[in-house]
Amino acid sequence: APWPKNGPNSPTRVHEEPENKMILYRTGQHHLPYFKTFTKLFGFSPEKQKSFIANYMLMNARIVQEMTRQIEDETDKRWHEVILEAIDRNTMSSFSEYETYGYFLSRFYPESFVSERSATLNLFSFLYPFHDLIQQLARARFHSIAYHNYRR
Repeated sequence: APWPKNGPNSPTRVHEEPENKMILYRTGQHHLPYFKTFTKLFGFSPEKQKSFIANYMLMNARIVQEMTRQIEDETDKRWHEVILEAIDRNTMSSFSEYETYGYFLSRFYPESFVSERSATLNLFSFLYPFHDLIQQLARARFHSIAYHNYRR
């Protein structure tokens, strides 16, 4: 069945999980503040590896709950309060839920996922009205389409 349009990020084909493992799409990005925040949260540095930053990610709710409990167990605060205290407020972006989850999986559940290179077609948001045509043309080569608005 075709995927419905879902706003700024839209898969182009059905996501199939090999051998009951999650597929985590990876990129070549490396943003040092994400590593620093992770280290503050968990007390160890994540292994240097390809980035988990992609335009979408499936997450296992049980593992997310375990991850947030582990963050809370080190303090008497809620996980989101600990994250807010750990981030570098002098940096535009110093926390990524995708990187945090990916590093956590790599350390504690490496057998739970396989990695694939992210194949996302990144476009400006003004092209969104042509999404149906773009999706048909992009389906063979890209996993997803992302529409960006860079006005900040």
